[in-house]
Amino acid sequence: MSGNPLAWVIGRGGLLGRNVELASMGTDHWRPSRVFSWEDASAALGALNSETDAFLVRARRVDAPWRLFWCAGAGVVATSPAALAEETAVAAGFAAHLAKQLAVDLPLARRGTIFLASSAGGVYAGSPVRPPFDEESPVGAIAPYGHAKLAQEEQFTRAAEACGVDLVLGRLSNLYGPGQNLSKPQGLVAHVGKAALRHQPISIYVPLDTIRDYLFVTDAARMVVDAVERREAERRAGAARTTVTKIFASEVETTVASVLGTWRRLLRRPLRIALASDPVGSVQPRTLAFRSRVWPDLRGVPLPFHLGVDAVRRDQLQRLLAAGLD
Repeated sequence: MSGNPLAWVIGRGGLLGRNVELASMGTDHWRPSRVFSWEDASAALGALNSETDAFLVRARRVDAPWRLFWCAGAGVVATSPAALAEETAVAAGFAAHLAKQLAVDLPLARRGTIFLASSAGGVYAGSPVRPPFDEESPVGAIAPYGHAKLAQEEQFTRAAEACGVDLVLGRLSNLYGPGQNLSKPQGLVAHVGKAALRHQPISIYVPLDTIRDYLFVTDAARMVVDAVERREAERRAGAARTTVTKIFASEVETTVASVLGTWRRLLRRPLRIALASDPVGSVQPRTLAFRSRVWPDLRGVPLPFHLGVDAVRRDQLQRLLAAGLD
């Protein structure tokens, strides 16, 4: 195979998908002919399946590997079980349709790699072992969000096994970075900045010594693309089809207090902190720390946390100024 890989990033409008597409240099990007209406699960699945058929037609004509990155999904820990069920149903329907199409063209399946974006925090939150968690740690979801992610992993794994395509299950830690959707109840780094730049109180619903792993989104995207390329290289070397589960994390433990302190130093003024309670806090473990044992060299050197937060600060300040706010 001599041509450029063909890549389709599903969910390229989101924080991870947008950056995965940017990190996929040297690839030909598939552009769907329509915009998916994710709010309508039935319509979204119908459009996805139609575009999948078109994508595979194009992939058959390309003398190169093809890559499919599933970075879609608006669910967070606070999302309702009903909404998460719909999101999972769309993912399951897509995976099943893809497997059905590839099962009748095994040479095409053997040229492809699928990446599924999952949540390290969601799937290990109730693990019975002590952190840091690695890929061999038993999973244990304690919230509907985590259960949904495990269900999606199972459905993609079943589909990949049915048609013989390579699959990378990517369990990502807490992503942050410029361009994060501030309307979603997710992302401590972004929401501290959103409130602080507007001189508003910052509501904190967990203890200040709560530990999380914050991964800058450009680092995450680079690692995701590197993982898919690594799997392609193994396949060229004669490795059999497989499903690889990998944790993507900075592997740096950061407390909520440290997040607040970083913002305070960057803004050079005190923050207005409001400690509060929320039902979501009951499904938030005190410590989520990770160490990847699978392709550990792909971690590289993550961006230092204070530089990542400063990038978020500059992005949010630019958005405020563009909106004409003080």
